[in-house]
Amino acid sequence: MCRLLPVAWEENPAIAIYFVSRFSSQRVIDSVRWFLLNQTELAIHEPDAIQVLLGSALPHDVSSQLKVGSLIMTFDFNTDIR
Repeated sequence: MCRLLPVAWEENPAIAIYFVSRFSSQRVIDSVRWFLLNQTELAIHEPDAIQVLLGSALPHDVSSQLKVGSLIMTFDFNTDIR
């Protein structure tokens, strides 16, 4: 199954993410999570990717994916840009 994950990811990340729920194998979860950590932007519109990426708690290795979000959160929207 894990040999098909790169093909599924290239075709459509949603397919690879679906494999996690269809085949409950830690190896599949780890492989899909690796893709998510390395190519997060390709699965930005997949709601199930959050569960695969974060699980039930916030892991230590997702900090690089959260940097953009923290920049957005710290931006002052009341600043007058002219």
